[in-house]
Amino acid sequence: MERPIAVIGAGLAGSLAALALARRGVSVTLVAPAAAADPVLATGLSYGGMLPGRPVCHWRRLERRHGRLGLCGSGLVLHGLGALRLPLPFWRVDAPTLMAALPAALDRVAVERLYGTVRALEPLPEGGYRDPVEVARERVAWIRANHHPEPLEAAQRAELGRILAAADRELGEA
Repeated sequence: MERPIAVIGAGLAGSLAALALARRGVSVTLVAPAAAADPVLATGLSYGGMLPGRPVCHWRRLERRHGRLGLCGSGLVLHGLGALRLPLPFWRVDAPTLMAALPAALDRVAVERLYGTVRALEPLPEGGYRDPVEVARERVAWIRANHHPEPLEAAQRAELGRILAAADRELGEA
């Protein structure tokens, strides 16, 4: 029996990984913060332009499979030169369009989504609250010290290898 896979993070990378795994028949759960629709995510802040060629071909293939995911033509803006706009053949992904389209695309391939929230901040005895990053680091250290997952069986390692090889072949197509 195949084990389900959890993908942590529902931005560009996590969602595309979940779509690719589900397309290969893997049962996927996408774990995201409760504010996954918040536009102030890494996807909204960092996903930039693409030159024509393979990246654009791959994105168009994704859109043929999953519907419009925000690919649009764009010039290049050089802000250091007084916002000089060059009419170069650049492409970019419009983050709001992508984030609005992802839920339906994930639903179509039956990706389960789990949303979590921070339940409470930990108060300090002298007042105020503990730094959430410090708390997270402590929890990661505890998990590393106490969590001992079973190694993948040979059949599971082989299946993972087949999935990765198929992805490499697919990405090699133009």
